[in-house]
Amino acid sequence: EKGEAAVDPLSLKAILENDQVQKLIFDPRSDADALHHHFGVSLQNVMCVQVAELALRKSKGLKVRLLSSMARVLEEHANLDPTDLRHFQVLKSAGKKLIVADDSKVWDQRPLKPELLLYAAFDVRHLFGLFDNIWSALSEEMRAKVVAESGTRARFYETAEYDPSDRRMAEAPEL
Repeated sequence: EKGEAAVDPLSLKAILENDQVQKLIFDPRSDADALHHHFGVSLQNVMCVQVAELALRKSKGLKVRLLSSMARVLEEHANLDPTDLRHFQVLKSAGKKLIVADDSKVWDQRPLKPELLLYAAFDVRHLFGLFDNIWSALSEEMRAKVVAESGTRARFYETAEYDPSDRRMAEAPEL
């Protein structure tokens, strides 16, 4: 359109905002907040793996109060061999120490520390298989709930309730 800057359809912004391209994210709330406020990106068609895992537990009739961490979901659903699991635990521990010690500002530093690159890469490496394992076990009804809640979580930063440091962020939403 006239007056608007042309957007390269293959730019990261265009892909993240494309509602025809599904994005898998484990808990998109903070990522969506950062992408929107730092780069003007509004995530579209997000599938939250954390919510899918919650739906799986609820579909088994479990009473669920808290969301599972990425570490727990990987351990329980990714079918990692013991060596990969130990490697994952070491990477996560090293990454968390850096994040806690520097109050999450470590993500602002460039270049990123190698421990953080490995921390992030390991999550992504297993995300698709993890999601497939969980998604295949869900009913169509639960899948629809996951899709709806995933979209809500990708826009949660827009609400007055959004506070990434609030312990209530770990509470499981109703599905």
